[in-house]
Amino acid sequence: MMKKRGIAAVLAAITVLPMSGCSAVRWIADDAKYRAEQAVMRMKFEEMLNDADEALCYNDSTYFGDSLMDSQFYRNSVLVDYDNMLVGFLFSSAGDCYYEYHLKESAPVNGLVQARGELHEPGAELLTYYPDEDNPHRTCAVSIVMADGKTYSIENLTKRGTGYTMFLNLHKGMELGEEEETWAEICGEDRPDTPYGRLHE
Repeated sequence: MMKKRGIAAVLAAITVLPMSGCSAVRWIADDAKYRAEQAVMRMKFEEMLNDADEALCYNDSTYFGDSLMDSQFYRNSVLVDYDNMLVGFLFSSAGDCYYEYHLKESAPVNGLVQARGELHEPGAELLTYYPDEDNPHRTCAVSIVMADGKTYSIENLTKRGTGYTMFLNLHKGMELGEEEETWAEICGEDRPDTPYGRLHE
């Protein structure tokens, strides 16, 4: 009996070890992928910081203990670069995230408006859209209406590798850039926070 039990224990160990090894390899690969994605996000965000003309906060009553991407932003924010017609979303969701989109001239987007924000010239209004009533927290399109009436947009936003409509920490009914005050102005505490609105005069 002892021999059979001993053999069974060895067989069980042999079976478990490869499975544990596979799990470890998968974890290492997932971690490496995550770190690579974060590095790309950070690089793009730093480039946007140099070029952005305007910033709007969203979820503006929520401040994070640490700045996002080691910047002066302590709130979820949208950055707009009019020269390159880029819109970037900086937000916190199980870690700092940054996604940016290149908008092209188009007809006005015909969709369900998720969030909107007033822009300074040469822009007029930034809008995001959600796909359906079951997914008001997902963002399927972004558009900017310019002061001259032209519209620039991108549609069918999905996260690469998953096919899921994008999550940018926006939700139905949100107003972007409701206030452009710093943390110090709101709370009376001396803490750095990038002013919102025009970034370069």
